[in-house]
Amino acid sequence: MDSALIIGGLVGAVLLLGGCATPPVHKDMTVSPPTAETADVAYRAQQWDRVSRLYRYLLTGEPDNALYLARLGVAASHRGDLAAAEGYLTRAVAADARFSEARYNLALVYLNLAHRQLVALDQGGADPQRRMRAQRMRNVLERLAALP
Repeated sequence: MDSALIIGGLVGAVLLLGGCATPPVHKDMTVSPPTAETADVAYRAQQWDRVSRLYRYLLTGEPDNALYLARLGVAASHRGDLAAAEGYLTRAVAADARFSEARYNLALVYLNLAHRQLVALDQGGADPQRRMRAQRMRNVLERLAALP
């Protein structure tokens, strides 16, 4: 067998295997893993999809971090996923019951969920029970909106 062919094959194999040793590249980074600072910059810039990716990554190392959970909840809320927002924010409050940002945003999620239910009730037709439930919900939302 030709020695040049063997050497060429070995060089190709080394180059191919050398690529396997390259560290994985995260979508939001060059080579290093995301940091809390990177995630915070995305949060302040309101880049909600990026915020979700970064804080989910950070959460893998600190699953009970109330700030990370709250930020994921806010991002989910802005993306319209109120069920996920409720889940993250509930976990944030469980992790730190005094974390006012998480409690406040969880209350906003509950208001948005109530509003969605109100709209669904209003679209339900002329059923008297539906109208009565919708009116009660409307009254509660109006009282909440009047709070300072």
